[in-house]
Amino acid sequence: MHNNRVGDTVKFGQSSRLFLLCGPDELLPEEGLTRSQKAQLAQMEYAQRMKERDLKVRSLGRRWMGDRW
Repeated sequence: MHNNRVGDTVKFGQSSRLFLLCGPDELLPEEGLTRSQKAQLAQMEYAQRMKERDLKVRSLGRRWMGDRW
């Protein structure tokens, strides 16, 4: 069973017809990212920050080691 919302488009079987579910504006879903999409975006941003941090640490380590040689 699927949860359909106002504004969803439905197609039955092999029919070429599309049906739009209509209803009051109060029942329209919120616009923007879903909770799972927000979590995935946060994970991707965190991974990017960690990658940038690692590159910066490596760069600083090479400079420090270069000064010692």
